[in-house]
Amino acid sequence: SSGINAEYGHDRWDWIVKGDKIKYIYCYRNPKDVCCSYYNHIKRVFVGHYGYSGTISEFFSDIFIKKNASEQGWYWDHVAGWLEQRGNPNILFLTFEDMVDDLKREVLKIVDFLGLECSEEKVDGVVGSSMFDAMSKNPKVNYSWRDGNVKDPNSKFIRKGKVGSWQDELTKEQSDQIDQLTKDLLEIPFDIKIKDTM
Repeated sequence: SSGINAEYGHDRWDWIVKGDKIKYIYCYRNPKDVCCSYYNHIKRVFVGHYGYSGTISEFFSDIFIKKNASEQGWYWDHVAGWLEQRGNPNILFLTFEDMVDDLKREVLKIVDFLGLECSEEKVDGVVGSSMFDAMSKNPKVNYSWRDGNVKDPNSKFIRKGKVGSWQDELTKEQSDQIDQLTKDLLEIPFDIKIKDTM
């Protein structure tokens, strides 16, 4: 046993329990893909929970882009709050795009950050079970156990696992609006470059 207790969540930095001995791993993603994924989550996957019937354009303007309308807080406030802690040695920052690009490299960052000793075989096992195909078939993470309850059994919780699929769902105007917010609120103060595509 590693003696590590882990908790998973989507909380903002100002909402979570703080402690000198607590380590945090924060993964953020391109806001355009976040918007599309979040829309799918509330419209198609957990339809019995949210009961949302709007279009993606309505979701974009009424929930995603509007401050104080998302259950985990506004995307830009959420990411900025964590990025303000970039000097904190107890936080490891990862991006979804980097994990798609080279999952093993990112898993090794986690191993190093947590001070774990893992064999190559163990690391490869974690990488294998964390790949899109494996996760989409794993009932522990694909929410198939919620089918017919709050989850639409014809929808997929593990949907695409790709970078840049927003291009099929958002308009140029919506993309430009997100780009401007990202430039103003994340790039300029934090020098963060978020990948649009791979």
